[in-house]
Amino acid sequence: MIGWALAVLSVHGQTFDSDCESLGEMLREKVSLSGADASQWMKKQFTPRLCASDLRPSQRDTIALFCNLLVDERVTVTKGFLDYIKGVDALVSRGDSALWADWHAVVFAMLQNRKWKKTLPSFLKQSPGLIANQVLWKSAVAQWSLEDAAFELTMDGTPTLSFTDGRVIGEGKGDRIEIHGVDGQWDLTDETLNLSGGKLTWEGTTFNPLTHYATLSEFSLKLDGTGFRCESALWYSELIEEPLVGKVVAKLKSCKTPELKSFPRFESEQEFIRLNDVFPSVHFEGGVRINGSKITGKSSGERAAHIEVMRDDTLFLDLFAKEFVFGPAGFSSDHVELNLLFREDTLFHPDVSVRFDKEKSNFQFMRQSDGMGQQAFSDTYHELDWDVEGFSWKMGETRIRVGSLFGGTPRASIFLSSNFFKRETFDDMIGIDAVHPLARLNGLIRESGRLGFTTRDYAEFIHMSELQARVELMKLANAGFVLLDVETLWCEA
Repeated sequence: MIGWALAVLSVHGQTFDSDCESLGEMLREKVSLSGADASQWMKKQFTPRLCASDLRPSQRDTIALFCNLLVDERVTVTKGFLDYIKGVDALVSRGDSALWADWHAVVFAMLQNRKWKKTLPSFLKQSPGLIANQVLWKSAVAQWSLEDAAFELTMDGTPTLSFTDGRVIGEGKGDRIEIHGVDGQWDLTDETLNLSGGKLTWEGTTFNPLTHYATLSEFSLKLDGTGFRCESALWYSELIEEPLVGKVVAKLKSCKTPELKSFPRFESEQEFIRLNDVFPSVHFEGGVRINGSKITGKSSGERAAHIEVMRDDTLFLDLFAKEFVFGPAGFSSDHVELNLLFREDTLFHPDVSVRFDKEKSNFQFMRQSDGMGQQAFSDTYHELDWDVEGFSWKMGETRIRVGSLFGGTPRASIFLSSNFFKRETFDDMIGIDAVHPLARLNGLIRESGRLGFTTRDYAEFIHMSELQARVELMKLANAGFVLLDVETLWCEA
């Protein structure tokens, strides 16, 4: 207090004095420059407080001294002066003498340092909410606040706010982020809050935040932003036995329903992991990414994401895809290579959609309506092609249900021998071409001496564009004459 007084009196001429009525009148006149609302607030709330018994004379002295200092340092009413007065009002309401001294020490230090002075208006603007409600930062897009711990203001090298084992809460756009049990340190001369430790819950998603969360290492939060990124974290879920190591991204984002929530996000740094019993008798291999309410099992490099479904401890369903989307109710994927294995039999299809309902223990498989999905299911043991819409299977049962699965007009299911030759079908394949596509395919195999080739190889052989060659090979694949990988464009006759 004495240091502040000497600094002001020795350098500056006084404008404000500490007499409560005189100080109140001068402040009303000063603040009236910012508009009627501020003038009314000063008249009805703050001026009466200056002469009230809960404000000590020494505190009025401090207010007068700092008002003089702010004016001398050309801090305008709208860019710091009024916010200082509102900060003082919050301090008086709080009745914390230690915080009164620490806060004024920070303001004084920032005024005396040319570099720090540039950020003083921001600090003063946030101060009323910080003091009254522990709101660290409030902007048009987000609010970050502190709960479950008190903050401290110190002057150890730079003006600093710190806290231990607190809960940092972000709110905005109808969304909420919670970080529990976190330590924080904020250099008040910028907008970056440095945090260490803590637990980020999957708040607002379809997952239970008590059982789905990430523990965080050190990371930074831009208080004027809407989220953060942590490069090293452990993700826990009731779906997995051991936590996953990876990165976390949290962001406030508007969302209509929990099912559509896409943050927080976690991505495992392990490219390929195995998760046993993600659901009973369902095992997964692949990379893992969590986007809000969705857990995505994804491919890694050339290795597809892989799901094994067991029946009586024996592999029954072998599924491969670019990604599988997991949720509490089950999993799904739109483009899956299916292998159903039963004793010596295999039912195969290169492109089906799959839906698994955990509550009903039911799988549904449907052919796609375009591309490779148009071809029939292939039953290798009985050498049959199943021209059916799809089938369903309930775990534990010995039968599958074949046909239409989603209502509507059912289409007849057709079962044909894989070796059955129908002249009409063969003739239809030629269309308006002069040469039958099977003849062209046979010509390439004879010339190259190989059963495997790329779509470009085929295009060059038949003297067509690669797109035309790809369409023709797709038709041959759907008819069961070749196997075509639409990702790598590799074909096997």
